Amino acid sequence: MEDLMAVVRGDDVVGDRDGLASFVLLVPLVEAAVDHPEGAAAIEAAQRVIERMPANTVVASVLDWWFVVTTGRKSPTGHAFTKPDGIDDDVWHAMEQARDLSVPSPVAGWTKARRRLTRALGRLDDDLLLDSYGASKLPEERQVWAELIEDHRVGIEQLRRGVPGLVFELDETQYRKSMKRAGIDANSRRWREMTKRANQLVERLSTTAELVSQVRPQEHPVEPPILEGLPASLVEQLAPLGTLLLAAVLPLEFEAAQPDDSEVLADLTRAAE
Repeated sequence: MEDLMAVVRGDDVVGDRDGLASFVLLVPLVEAAVDHPEGAAAIEAAQRVIERMPANTVVASVLDWWFVVTTGRKSPTGHAFTKPDGIDDDVWHAMEQARDLSVPSPVAGWTKARRRLTRALGRLDDDLLLDSYGASKLPEERQVWAELIEDHRVGIEQLRRGVPGLVFELDETQYRKSMKRAGIDANSRRWREMTKRANQLVERLSTTAELVSQVRPQEHPVEPPILEGLPASLVEQLAPLGTLLLAAVLPLEFEAAQPDDSEVLADLTRAAE
């Protein structure tokens, strides 16, 4: 940690190896800091490292590009706009397309949300099925579920159209009346299970609605560029951060597990002491 902080805080030229090593620390800190003003020091530290890296290297270009798409700030060096030897044309083309997207939030976060929204909308029909939450053979339960879906029908259709600002809530009073009319005994196992399933449905609808509000697909219908993967040689040059740095042009399955923002910001505070 001390060696890495010396690189971050120093004034000397930063080579590729030290640059990547410092970004092992800085990547999660910067990603957490984008939505937390108290983490601005991490963004400034990343900028200082990039500014001290030599031009026309793969590592310098990718780190600068990552900084631009992750923070929404201007390039510290311009390396993000200069293709170095060592990056294939198709990879660089996807990087350029992503970098130049005009979207309402930093590109990296927006593209991740856009892909999650596409996935969520693709499974929406399944989310509306009672059997998606466990087998149900009783017609009374299916009637209650049908009434629940009908209560949210307008919002669901707006969700499909990409209308932002939607709020989904379970009207517990109405839902309990529906179960009573169907002859489901209050506080019985069936009652508790149907309540659990209704809350799960509303939670999924709410998550999708939050993604719609973040992505705003009606205003920004563009699909971000996506690569099936990265050349092994590029992954090796950027190790151990290759797929993490280029996540904005990769499918969701390439996402690395991200630490909790509060933990990351705590790490940043300790490192700065």
